[in-house]
Amino acid sequence: MNSSSGEVEGQIITFYSYKGGVGRTMALANVAWVLASNGMRVLTMDWDLESPGLHRFFRPFLEEDVLSATTGVINIVDNYRWAAMEEDERGDDWYLRYASVSEHAVSLDWAFPGRGALDFVSTGQQVPGYSALAASFDWDVFYGRFAGGLFLEALRGDIKRNYDYCLIDSRTGLSEIADICTIEMPDILVNCFTMSGQSIDGAATVTRSISGRADRDRRVFPVSMRVDEGEKAKVDSGRRYVRSKFDEHLAWMSSEEREAYWSKAEIPYRSFYAFEETLAVFGDAPGRPASLLASFERLTALITSEAVRSLPVMEEATRQRWLQSFFRTESAVAQQVLLSYAPTDRMWAEWIASLLGSAGYRVALEALSATGPERISASGDVTSIVSVLSEAYLQTYEAAARSAGRDILPQVPRLTGVQLPQSLRLAGPFADCPPVNVHGLSPREASEAILHALGEPIQDTAEVIRSALRFPGTEPQVYNIPGRNPGFRGRDTILETMRDRLLRSIPEAMPQVLCGRSGTGKTAVAVEYAHRFMADYDIIWLIPAEDPAFTAILFAQLADQLKLPKASATTETARNTREALRRGDPSSKWLLIFDNAGDRDRLVPCIPLGTGHVIVTSCHPTWSGLATSLQLTKE
Repeated sequence: MNSSSGEVEGQIITFYSYKGGVGRTMALANVAWVLASNGMRVLTMDWDLESPGLHRFFRPFLEEDVLSATTGVINIVDNYRWAAMEEDERGDDWYLRYASVSEHAVSLDWAFPGRGALDFVSTGQQVPGYSALAASFDWDVFYGRFAGGLFLEALRGDIKRNYDYCLIDSRTGLSEIADICTIEMPDILVNCFTMSGQSIDGAATVTRSISGRADRDRRVFPVSMRVDEGEKAKVDSGRRYVRSKFDEHLAWMSSEEREAYWSKAEIPYRSFYAFEETLAVFGDAPGRPASLLASFERLTALITSEAVRSLPVMEEATRQRWLQSFFRTESAVAQQVLLSYAPTDRMWAEWIASLLGSAGYRVALEALSATGPERISASGDVTSIVSVLSEAYLQTYEAAARSAGRDILPQVPRLTGVQLPQSLRLAGPFADCPPVNVHGLSPREASEAILHALGEPIQDTAEVIRSALRFPGTEPQVYNIPGRNPGFRGRDTILETMRDRLLRSIPEAMPQVLCGRSGTGKTAVAVEYAHRFMADYDIIWLIPAEDPAFTAILFAQLADQLKLPKASATTETARNTREALRRGDPSSKWLLIFDNAGDRDRLVPCIPLGTGHVIVTSCHPTWSGLATSLQLTKE
């Protein structure tokens, strides 16, 4: 098979189970490795959006930071959905650019022989808002309004042209995702089940529904999983029941072929693999017919029509060395730090939190207001408190302490203050412990001072510093916002809420819409947000949004600043700029502010996809279905 040269298209094989816990994902991972080890180009895709786990079997060969930064399945369909909302004129095949899997795939770091390769596409970029996006995605609208079936067929074609085999890890049960994985995508379905009655009956029902479809030839391979020979009488009874349910769906085999099939289509239970996600290609020595590896080799031979039958022999020292990388190691429980800050200093709090997180601490952020903490304090297991000390923090702390009639911080063994201004009159609990003064320090000096104050025994902090967010005060490479208003006061709850939602990347909160009548300060709040969190962005661009034509001009001006190529028409340049932002070119860290927007349907085509942030200000209150609104009133 040589899909890359265009001679033969690849095959898509879905591994499905009606119930969870049958060993479906482990079977897929091992079959994929056997195929790649035989010189095949293999793609694995995790479509189990609610419970992703395929990556765990590949973790020794995936760089964590690359994996976490790479988009996946939900991003592929969501990018297409957003692009489908645009109403600009375009060719009939415009969607093909989104039906490409290559930019979402991560290659495993292993030298497979020949042209062999094993690529992985995750369920999606694991940002804090991933779960909300996966749970809220409307598949009915995707199919009905946006012709999702046409898009998935194009995606299927792209995969088959570029890989010899694509193995899909499906969602369990009956759902839209399961239908995509079992009906829309595969040429072959590996239907996995244990020998419990519910598991067999559920798998048989799915097989029957698929076998009755005439739109495409799909072969279903029923496979018994976790077979425990310790209960031989029950196992034999289960085998007879399995055959009674599935024999009719193997009519494409002769009776002799079915007999041979049932002698091979079983995966035994081995307790060694019950504790960690370990690949049997490393866990089992070769040449043992009763091993888990041997059963996966037999399964590979079945679904490839004997084209691939076994794993090439691996040096024993290599196998043993890599086997150790799958074992769980004991580590000390990380210390929990409560990081207390005034809302105006949140960028500093986020930077300190990322610094401490990179050093192995668990950090809980807690904003102060005049009435006390705005979040529920995780004081039950807090070992240290770090307070970000500024004039605003001390004023807020004193007001909250007076209101409560007591010290509002939990009693913990260690209290550390990080002082932002050069001088500060300290009182209360902060007067008893000299703070770390970071005024005028470089990022490295500030990092080392804070870690030293917490007793962190790191000799070289370079790696920790590289892993932290950008240092507060860093300016974007490109921005056009007006200067910061030194008299801006209040709106802390609005700004905190907006920041939380943008960081979570919840789809309903992207963009964030500041709604209110004229004179309520919507633009002022948006500009304050941009200044407050400036260090988190490479690009901040404010776009007057009353007129779509003027909006296009502002995007064209942004193209000039980013040194992007310009088209002959301004609207085309604007569209190309949005596409560049979607790709993260030249940066994925951008903030767009659409100011004074009117009709939301006219604004939708102007909003780029990608990992950047969008804020809209508008007098119009109706934004449901596109964004989360934050209502402003005059203070």
